[in-house]
This record gives sequence, structure tokens and C-alpha cells, in this order.
Amino acid sequence: MSLKAISIAPGNSYQAVFDEVKDASGALVDDAPGELTIRDLSGNDVGGVTWPIALTLSGSGRYVGVVPATLEVVAGSVYVGTVVATRGSDTATQKVLFVAEDRSA
Repeated sequence: MSLKAISIAPGNSYQAVFDEVKDASGALVDDAPGELTIRDLSGNDVGGVTWPIALTLSGSGRYVGVVPATLEVVAGSVYVGTVVATRGSDTATQKVLFVAEDRSA
């Protein structure tokens, strides 16, 4: 399974959109609150943000949230974001890569 990669720039906020969030049966999630956590490749939460970030359900399987500019990422590094939507005892999870890029040039 390949992961979607999202480009982010250190010191900038980002509106993150996650499509196709599905439960264990493969159905799109359309009735559960969502949240996002971003970790480095060692599994440590990235600093600068209080985790998790709340996501808004904006359609069947689609979640949207703002990653604040205070996120402490380093250009050239890769991070793993995990979207979790929980409905009762059912949990849907989607992973995505965040690639920090220097956009100052």
C-alpha cells in the first residue's frame, strides 16, 4: 500500500484534506469525529502542537483540518500523519506522509 504524500513548509499553516477514510469493512466513514496526529519516523509526536488536531467531517469519508504554523518540522524531513475516526467501538485509520520542504527560494 502506498501512502499519499503532502508537502508542507516549516513555519506555515496548512489546510489538510483527507479523502477516502474507510472503516474496517471498507465503507466510507460519514458519521464519526476525526483527529490527526503527526509523528516523526521514530514514532515521536512532532512538537509545537497539542495533539491530536480535531478534524471536521466535510463529506462521506472526507475530513479537513488545519495544521498550525507552530508545527516543528525540519525541511528535508518526512513525517507520518495518522487520521483516526472513531464511531463507538469502530475505528477507521488512514496514514499519510508529510514531507517538509523549504519554500523560501
